Amino acid sequence: MSFWDVLFYVAGLLVFLWRTRPWMKVKSAEAQYVSDRLVSIIVPCRNEEDNVLPLVESLKALVGVRTEIIVVDDQSADRTFERASQSGAIAIQAPEKPEGWVGKSWACFQGAQVARGDFILFTDADTRHRPNSLGSALSYLVSKEADLLSAPPFHRCLNWWERSLGLFHVLPLVAARFPCSNKTERLYAIGQYLLFSKEAYFRAGGHRAVNSSLTEDIDLAKNILQSNQHYVVYPEANLYEVQMYDNARQFWEGWKRLLRLGMKKVSFFAFLEVTLMFYIFSQFSWLALLGLAVLAYVQRKHGDFAMWGALLAPLSLVLFALLSLAGLLETIKKKSIVWQGRDYVEI
Repeated sequence: MSFWDVLFYVAGLLVFLWRTRPWMKVKSAEAQYVSDRLVSIIVPCRNEEDNVLPLVESLKALVGVRTEIIVVDDQSADRTFERASQSGAIAIQAPEKPEGWVGKSWACFQGAQVARGDFILFTDADTRHRPNSLGSALSYLVSKEADLLSAPPFHRCLNWWERSLGLFHVLPLVAARFPCSNKTERLYAIGQYLLFSKEAYFRAGGHRAVNSSLTEDIDLAKNILQSNQHYVVYPEANLYEVQMYDNARQFWEGWKRLLRLGMKKVSFFAFLEVTLMFYIFSQFSWLALLGLAVLAYVQRKHGDFAMWGALLAPLSLVLFALLSLAGLLETIKKKSIVWQGRDYVEI
């Protein structure tokens, strides 16, 4: 390898480590429970009959914080509302969404209207929450004097082939400047976990202000910053687990949509850093062994990824490129975005 090859490789590896920061730990003093606060947990659901009961069970097992669980059924065609009503949660049915609203934002907005808590946690039906998670997240939010907190998921990888895609799931962290949260550009936020101060949520306009956005999580975080409030990202993927897609087809369609929407947020530096990731993890040299060892360690912080999966890092790169290209082609063709059985026009 030439001097420049080594230089670019080392630079890329340092960027990878800086963006993933596997050494970061939440200090124990920041994880003390805030037991006197009520948190309203709002779960927007559409056709989630298989997920709603396991999710609510994980939420009922939360310790250290008082909670109310509100499941909002967004015009489901299955037994979501029936099962939510049986779960012990507060189950409400959202009216038909008005013109111009995205269904998820409409459901979240309905839940926020009845929330009684000092804080509101928006989370998705495909999540499973660890018992100490909300206490840790709320304490971190309060200790940082923040108004909104988001947190990365721990991927469950229930499909065997997902266990080989650690790099694929870590790449978005690099692109989004994880865990930085002080600028509106390249902002990491994920709708699977958004913990607000209730006052801050409504002060920033809530979901009404992002009613037509297909990236409402990022736009909510931007609105918090633009209203001179404080946003923070929890630096560890240990609060909740997620299985985003049940099969390969759902994985392809879901990630194609996510990457297509994410392209609108890409800056020059995001493109540069992701390009560096392609450079270092597609090399076949003695330095590649170092990179693969780092990847094998980092990916275990973010999901149940197999150690041998690091050897298939080029597969993640090819898949990421193909999905990005497919999303780009759909954007060029101005195809509508299908989400939970509804068609949306990308704005």
